Amino acid sequence: METTNTNNIRSFQRFFDEDREVVYNLFDAFIAKTILEGKAIDFSKSAVDYYGQVEFATLEDENGQPILFSELLCGKKGAGDYKKCVEYIINAPAAVLRELLKNADWKAAHKGELVLVAHLHWLWSLGLSGVKTSCGKFGKYADIKEDWTGALNAYNLEDGLWYAHISAMGLKKELLLVYSILHRFMTWPNKPEFKSVDEIKFAMVDFVFKTRIDLNAPVRNGLLHLCNPDKYINIYDYEMKMEWIEHHSSLQRYYKSSEFSMLQEQDSVYYSKRIGRADENIVYRAERTEDKIRYIMDRLCGVDMG
Repeated sequence: METTNTNNIRSFQRFFDEDREVVYNLFDAFIAKTILEGKAIDFSKSAVDYYGQVEFATLEDENGQPILFSELLCGKKGAGDYKKCVEYIINAPAAVLRELLKNADWKAAHKGELVLVAHLHWLWSLGLSGVKTSCGKFGKYADIKEDWTGALNAYNLEDGLWYAHISAMGLKKELLLVYSILHRFMTWPNKPEFKSVDEIKFAMVDFVFKTRIDLNAPVRNGLLHLCNPDKYINIYDYEMKMEWIEHHSSLQRYYKSSEFSMLQEQDSVYYSKRIGRADENIVYRAERTEDKIRYIMDRLCGVDMG
């Protein structure tokens, strides 16, 4: 898989919400711990280090050794059964999962999967307004006593970047997509050795676009914005992106697309516009949504398009 070309990234951040900077900092801290360092997060400890910077603590095993995030994603041996178990825990009805957790042996055997899904739930909830950023019920199932906000001054757990109504079924789709993206990224053949969080985020954009295109979960839009708030607007729902473009249709009079082939692939609404099948694969239509949104925003901000 090719990584995103970052040579044309503008110096300013089109869609960055300065009032919610802590959300971006927490996302960066999550990426730094889990992918750059390759460690699992200890949500029971403060997410602020000695110097006052946002940094998650490392989760350790009973011997005091760091738990690798890749082991939480894939299991220690990377077996397919582990991945199926993670997906089962995400999809299982709450009543069924609670019944399984009554069995101490089952709970002990699947502690890794439960801790992983707690990570996924935390990441999913990070950008949502009106939803508490937390490990959710999966954190409770994994016996995580969350105290990561202890030193985050004036941070409101429900203060996110977007509002969204998420059903129980919708949440399962959201968590499955987050899991699939992270799993595919971490198992990327010949994955380069990243030196910074920014490098990881720029590379991850392609995985956000191309992973599980059968799932049109809105979290795809959320991850795009968190990875690159200069290129992707902080609108969570596909339909709202289309409405935003329509609302500003008068500003598209001189719009002309560039790099059309790339825009077909890197367009979030591309994945929600099914128009048929070819060779047993679903075919989608690109609406150049992201490019149009950037064009409109630049016009609104008085950026010279010449």
